[in-house]
Amino acid sequence: MSYPGPKDLQDLRYPAMSIGVGATAQPADGQEIRSWRLPHVLPTDRPLAVVCFRPLTHVLEFAQLYALLEALRERTPASTVALWLVSQFRDWRPLRALPASTVHALPAAADRPAWAALVSHWESSGSVCLGLDGRPPSLPRTLKWLDGGRFDFAGPPATSRAGVEASDAFFAASQHERWWTVNADTGWPPAGHPRILVHQSRFRVGNTLWITPVLRELRRLWPQAHVTVAGSRVTARVLQPTALADAFLVFDPDAGAEARGWVFQYLRSQRYHAALMALTRRPKSRWLAEMLAQLQVPLRINIEYVDGMDDCSPSALFTHEGWFYWGAIASPRFLLQCLAPIAKTVGGASRALLFPIHDETRMITNDWLSAREITQERGFVVITPAGRSSSRWPAQNYVHLGEELYARHGWRPVIDTGPGEAALGRAITGALAAAGVPAVHSCASLAGLTALLERASLLVSSDSAPIHCAATVATPTVYFSHHEKLTHSHPASADHWALFDRIGNRISAITTVQVLDTVTEIQKRLRPRSIQAPPDTI
Repeated sequence: MSYPGPKDLQDLRYPAMSIGVGATAQPADGQEIRSWRLPHVLPTDRPLAVVCFRPLTHVLEFAQLYALLEALRERTPASTVALWLVSQFRDWRPLRALPASTVHALPAAADRPAWAALVSHWESSGSVCLGLDGRPPSLPRTLKWLDGGRFDFAGPPATSRAGVEASDAFFAASQHERWWTVNADTGWPPAGHPRILVHQSRFRVGNTLWITPVLRELRRLWPQAHVTVAGSRVTARVLQPTALADAFLVFDPDAGAEARGWVFQYLRSQRYHAALMALTRRPKSRWLAEMLAQLQVPLRINIEYVDGMDDCSPSALFTHEGWFYWGAIASPRFLLQCLAPIAKTVGGASRALLFPIHDETRMITNDWLSAREITQERGFVVITPAGRSSSRWPAQNYVHLGEELYARHGWRPVIDTGPGEAALGRAITGALAAAGVPAVHSCASLAGLTALLERASLLVSSDSAPIHCAATVATPTVYFSHHEKLTHSHPASADHWALFDRIGNRISAITTVQVLDTVTEIQKRLRPRSIQAPPDTI
């Protein structure tokens, strides 16, 4: 199997219109290793053992470690640098490209004899150990141990030619370092109408929207199938309008064992032929997988990220289990993989999200806009300053941005928040009003927000649910993202522009000027949207 070429790798790592705003800035002295607590004085005449406890799963972790090792080799040119790390990679050739004298695998956390032997080796060789993201089970006083800090995706990755090539090789390998374990070979499809349960162990709005490509593909492949989606109230609220599911099994993910008894009875009554699951090794969903195994559902497919879990061994809970590297595949594409054991079209299936808007919702939204005199001629920008998936851009920045967008484009700002963030929305709206900008505050439902976005000239948002709602109605979007999330959470649409801080991974470092420059570029590429001519109902 051939690896992607350089351009394909760049497109995968930085999806269309992802802009690293710190790319041209010159880092201060030592900034390339500022996320590590390195001592001012390092031994220059003793072996150095770099002990990395965090499993390398993301290309940015690899690139950050590469930059650290380059800096260490520069500061201690006479020392041998042995790297000890954890990785689930089956082919270690990309890892052996790290700039260390030797690269070794760390023992499993529970293997105390192996750890004792390794610590004894470090002692006898006179090594100084630099620990990253953890410590061994026990340390003798005679061993020189330095705490190097934790991974935080901050600081620029390796910029040397060798570092960039090694990072690309790691990312290319992560595209193919995926595997399936099969515990039972079950026939599919069953006779009659298949009964299928779908579940993923993340319960936020954006994560739930990522299920829609799976549900749409199920409808296409088996139109007569009865599909149940299991999840929280959020799951049902998001997916119910899509008509892609026939039933919802709604439960509280934090409920105790006693409160789950009725779920078992419900599952037993349904006699499912298949359960398609994602990330159900996690505590909030493992109990559901255990129930389905106890009921001997014939086909139990689960997909997981290799994101630090030590135990990737086969589990009797599943008949099929697939493992994929976090940060190497877009989340909707990842979720589609649960169909791989029973469908041949997964690779070509669309990852486009679906969230239909009813005409009644459109009418209510039109009335809301008309009552506030938001007209076709002036247009408006929706700003959603809240969100829980990433850190937030400062509220004052949103105020300044709203002023500039109104002055330059005539767009009135609509500040939309959920009820729990209404105080934040009112504060930004009030500050804009005080500056003479006729902003309005909205606490729209998910459907109402999507209808609002359908008519908006632009969305400015954090990396959270609104950007995925905007993707379903093709609304141009500028949003703020952490560097490591670009690959897996960036919407498929080229109308979505992500801004991230390549230097320090701090969303607060992105400036209003950079956002305005991005909006100008969007305006050059896209025709103005009309709030009076929404697309046809899905």
